[in-house]
Amino acid sequence: MKPKYTALQIEKLEKERTSVFAKLRHLRQAVKSEIDGDMGEGDPELAKRETLTSLIQIEECKLQALDQALAEARQGTYCYFT
Repeated sequence: MKPKYTALQIEKLEKERTSVFAKLRHLRQAVKSEIDGDMGEGDPELAKRETLTSLIQIEECKLQALDQALAEARQGTYCYFT
């Protein structure tokens, strides 16, 4: 890969990682604010919390993939297909 192309890819990946990390931080804060010991079965707040937890898992997977892509880009082995 050409160095300039690699540098651009690294920059794009780092920006995306920053964005995903911010979303993840926001979602984690939202889950913390949803914690309530009196939630019963069928409680709409429980469904909201489960949705937030699922979204956190998705963002964590994205973050792992971005970290892997960044490591590969820095080694010169990253390949992105559109």
